[in-house]
Amino acid sequence: SFPTRRSSDLTEQGTVFFKALDHLSFGSDSWTSTPVFVDEITMPKRHYDELSASPDWTLIFEDRIWMIELKTERGSHRANQLPHYLDLASHHYPGRSIDVTYLTGPLTKPAPALRERQRYVHLTWGDVLPLYEKAWGRIEDAGIRRYLDVVRDALTTLATPWPDWR
Repeated sequence: SFPTRRSSDLTEQGTVFFKALDHLSFGSDSWTSTPVFVDEITMPKRHYDELSASPDWTLIFEDRIWMIELKTERGSHRANQLPHYLDLASHHYPGRSIDVTYLTGPLTKPAPALRERQRYVHLTWGDVLPLYEKAWGRIEDAGIRRYLDVVRDALTTLATPWPDWR
């Protein structure tokens, strides 16, 4: 078990959101096991001169690791980040399929090289906003409503070209 900021079971709304994101990302929302959600899992380095890796969100299934990397700033994109995530996940979770959803503002970036049982998709925040609405749009709780309004405003702003809002 790796150090994490927070791991938990998904709520009903979280399950709706992640199943919709899985369908958008990889064309399926049928899961073979119930995942554990981890906020910023830390995958340890394999040797002294290697970096560890901390994808923003990770869903851990019995047969699959799904990492979701969230980017809001163009400057935070590192060329080797996603290949490194794939390598470390393959090392630490042998025998499981490894998926990466890369979620950014409008951006063109080449896909990392993939091995057998690895998948990658690049989505924009604009692609995902309807999924937030689907999962949490009917919640009446004032605190959650305020949070959703902030998320909606932020994601709407990110849909404009990077230089315009930066």
